[in-house]
Amino acid sequence: MFQRTEVLGRPNRTAVWLGATIGAATVGLWLMSSLSRQDGIYWFLAGLDLVLSFIFYPFGVLQFIFLNLIGELTFEDASQLTPVRILGLVIVFRRLIDLAFRGMPLKMAKAPMLVWAFLFMLSLGVSIFASQDISESLTVLFTYVQLLIMFFLVIDFVRGEGEFKYLLMVFVLSSLVNAGFAIYQFHFENMARVGGTIGNANRFGIIQLVLLCLIAPVFGSLSAGWLRFAMWLALGPIAYSILLSFSRGAFVAAVAVLLYYLLFLRSGGVRPKVALVVVILAAFVLAPEGFYDRIDTIRIALSGTQLREGSIPTRLLYYRAGVQMGLDHPLTGVGLGQFNRHIATYANLRTVEARGAHNMYVSVFAETGIIGLIAFLGFLATSFVAVRGRQRLSLLGTRFGTAFANSAELGNTALLFGGLFASLEYSKVLWILLALAAAVRKPDNSEDVVLG
Repeated sequence: MFQRTEVLGRPNRTAVWLGATIGAATVGLWLMSSLSRQDGIYWFLAGLDLVLSFIFYPFGVLQFIFLNLIGELTFEDASQLTPVRILGLVIVFRRLIDLAFRGMPLKMAKAPMLVWAFLFMLSLGVSIFASQDISESLTVLFTYVQLLIMFFLVIDFVRGEGEFKYLLMVFVLSSLVNAGFAIYQFHFENMARVGGTIGNANRFGIIQLVLLCLIAPVFGSLSAGWLRFAMWLALGPIAYSILLSFSRGAFVAAVAVLLYYLLFLRSGGVRPKVALVVVILAAFVLAPEGFYDRIDTIRIALSGTQLREGSIPTRLLYYRAGVQMGLDHPLTGVGLGQFNRHIATYANLRTVEARGAHNMYVSVFAETGIIGLIAFLGFLATSFVAVRGRQRLSLLGTRFGTAFANSAELGNTALLFGGLFASLEYSKVLWILLALAAAVRKPDNSEDVVLG
């Protein structure tokens, strides 16, 4: 009935369309309330979807990435066997079968990135010894393990330009789902700030910005005119959803990334840059008045004027408290997931108004110490240097390949800036970007580390 689909090859058309149809129905059910999980049709489609994901490995990986991009891991349910985690286990099991019985080696990152990843994971394990709540820290560590597995899955999946195009499709679909839900929240549920499917407005704005950066440089390299036009139209709701988050961090990161894109990314042509500027200007014109009032608080804070809205002073207080945590526990930090447990003491607060350090670098330093921070920065640095170098050398050798390398570089830039305003070390889009940095390479690169 079906042609045999190789694990590292491109899925045939029948597999793609049938898998996409069943997958779309299953995804829709997964996005519904928990009541739908009591229905027999839900479990029938979920089971059928898992079988197809096992048979057609590329579809399974793409669906797994998609589902991870439209929702964030939560620590509370980290130990529960959710449908998405079952899907991840099915994919890993299928890949191990191919490794053991079909001799298909695992494609890995280069040695420098692997070394930094190993050191970072080692520092996470060491930090648990400083934790006041071991079970909570183990839950966070389990989250990191899941992220690391997804990191290796993405690297192993990408074998050429075809896989990059599939990933681009996933990025577009996931960002549009997030944008559509956010627009619905703002205009029909009258939410003051939207969080999309992620549930956190600040993180949502930054993650949508990263996805926008992954899409914008690429659409000009597509050969079909209708596809370029469709991609350009897709940028509009994505950019608009970022504004609806009212995230000042996303706004500052967007300004920095736009300047970087216009000034430092010289390849890719003028057309994508002009189109992106037009989309952003249109989004600003349509932005609600409350967005400008919130952004104006940045100017007020910089002028030294006392703000009625106290989130900026509170975050500065959290930054100082987080740095002090790391200085007091330089080798281990205060322990994984323990920032919120210590913030009231270090910030001299009776009540804690927000959760997390709201800064990726401060959060890592506070919870894992100087060793963890150095390893994490090394991980990020090798990723950025990799995509920057490969973009300049055009290692993929095609117009689309160069554009996708631009996307990976711009996405990494957005995360580096966005991390100043949100705790993104647990974000799945961060680990997908790190994997893309390792995957953007020549297929015949002899320096790649291969296992198996």
